[in-house]
Amino acid sequence: MQQRWALPYFAYLSGLVLACSVVRPALAHPHVWITASADVVFSDGKFTELRHHWTFDAAYTAYAIQGLGSSDGTLSQDQLRLLAKINTESLGEFGYFTVLKTNDRAQAFAPPRDYTMVLEKGQLTLTFTLPVKTPSLPDAPLSFAFNDPTYFVSFTLAESDDAIQLVDAPQPCLAKVTRPAQAVPSQTFSDAFLQALSTQSSVGTDFTIRAVITCR
Repeated sequence: MQQRWALPYFAYLSGLVLACSVVRPALAHPHVWITASADVVFSDGKFTELRHHWTFDAAYTAYAIQGLGSSDGTLSQDQLRLLAKINTESLGEFGYFTVLKTNDRAQAFAPPRDYTMVLEKGQLTLTFTLPVKTPSLPDAPLSFAFNDPTYFVSFTLAESDDAIQLVDAPQPCLAKVTRPAQAVPSQTFSDAFLQALSTQSSVGTDFTIRAVITCR
C-alpha cells in the first residue's frame, strides 16, 4: 500500500507533526469516522455539483485541533477557514472519497470551492462543494458513493431523512440511498492487515454508501 498512511492526513497536514503516528505501528483502521450528508445540486435543469457535509468523530476532532485553540477550546474563524482549506485541498489526491457516475460512466470534478468548517459540541464539520466538470441533464441515472477502499476513513450516512437532498431538481426526481450491505464492524483492522493490501483493495467498498438519482 502507498505510504500515504504513514502519517494521518486531513487536518494533520496543517503542520501538526504527530510523532506518535510514527512510533505506533499497530494502529488500527479506520482512524477517522465521518458522518456524511450531501446536497445534489441542479441549475437550469442540469446536475451541476455535490455539496458535502462531513462531521468528524470527537476523538479525531480533538487530535486535529490539538494546540490550535484558545484555552477554552474554541477556534478563531481564521483558524477554521485555514483548516477547511487544507482539509479540502488535500482530499484531491484521494478523489475526495467520492465516486460519481452518470449512466454508469465515471464523471470528473472541477476544483472544490465554498469550503467551510465549524466546531460544535466537540466535533468538526467540513462543508465543501464539488462542481462537476461537465454539467448534465438528468435524462440518465446519476449515482455517487462515499468510499475509501483502504478503509482509513469510515463513512456513515447521517440518520436524518434528508441526509441526501436534491436542490432545485427538475420534477419529479427521486434519490434512492443504499446503505452498506453489511454493517460497519465494531472491531477495527490492524495496520499490518491493511498494509498487506494494495490500493485496489475493496475492504472499504464493503461499507460503501451509495445514492442513485433518477428523474422522469
